[in-house]
Amino acid sequence: MKEWLTTLRGAIIEAQNAGQLNKDIDPTQLAFEFNSLELGANWAFQLYGDLKAFTRARNAIRERLDRYATTAGAPLLSAANPKRSRAPA
Repeated sequence: MKEWLTTLRGAIIEAQNAGQLNKDIDPTQLAFEFNSLELGANWAFQLYGDLKAFTRARNAIRERLDRYATTAGAPLLSAANPKRSRAPA
């Protein structure tokens, strides 16, 4: 788990250094949030068979990336997933 959180944090710092994510966000906190959303989705799927859990987690992560993306980073999000769909909550 520690290695995964370190990897997530490193990717966030790399995006900040590339000017793609706002430098004001705390990379440790954002990595924690992404991991929490991933774990929550897995639990919802495993325990309750919630087929929309991963879509909801993906949309929540995407929302955070959209919120924190810089002008330079925003087009990368659009290019990564141009036909994004929103699942009902």
